[in-house]
Amino acid sequence: MIKTIEGIVLKATDYQEKSKIIQVFSREHGLMSIYLRGANEYRHKTYSLAQVLTHASFSIYYKEHGLSTGYSGEILNGFMNLKLNFDKNVFIFHLFELILKTIEKHEPFPTLFDLLLEIMLLVDRTDDPLTQHLLTLAFEFKLLYYLGLAPVIDRCVECGQAKHISTFDPSLGGFICRNCLSDHTNIRFYSLDTLQAIIQLYTKSLDVVIEENITPRMIQELRWIIDEYYRFHLGVTTHSRTYLPPIGKTKNHLTS
Repeated sequence: MIKTIEGIVLKATDYQEKSKIIQVFSREHGLMSIYLRGANEYRHKTYSLAQVLTHASFSIYYKEHGLSTGYSGEILNGFMNLKLNFDKNVFIFHLFELILKTIEKHEPFPTLFDLLLEIMLLVDRTDDPLTQHLLTLAFEFKLLYYLGLAPVIDRCVECGQAKHISTFDPSLGGFICRNCLSDHTNIRFYSLDTLQAIIQLYTKSLDVVIEENITPRMIQELRWIIDEYYRFHLGVTTHSRTYLPPIGKTKNHLTS
């Protein structure tokens, strides 16, 4: 079946001498594998389509449960500046790895696709590491919804009480109230601002998130929380996580 899809190239692997197999997160069919003949040859028409971080439309022979074959396409956004800036693109590679490790193939998530593309555009536009960290964290919290692992943020995960929330426990998957603290040892505590930020990152749109007054300390606490959440509930870490830039001291506006 011949189809045209819109997708973002997450990973590219050499196949035989001149071709590549790319992992694409598509709007229409979710995560999928596409064989691109000749994509290792610089002058071939599929070469530019096989570059990681590329947003493109692909004309393919679609296979629902296997390897699709691409034969042409059109670059929608090459993200050249993002590709050349390691401090920026490492945030996106971290998100790509999470998608590759957690999302089932051929399961469409159009709103998640839109979210990823929006974050790529925003990270590309800002030079502030604090904002880049914040956008990355927003995606990680929102991804939990699509994975069926949404955190409990409207009540205590233990007793269901909505009042006197004291902390967040990644291993339990949500907020803990004051009355339930005695049942747990070695529990970590966070600032009230950090607890409120969890709600904002999970529930609010990105344009609201980037206007929040987020401090480096809050970013550090949020990073620890989400790392532990993924480690405990999914057993997932990423290679790119190691290379995330240090947290900045200021939060600047996005550039036009």
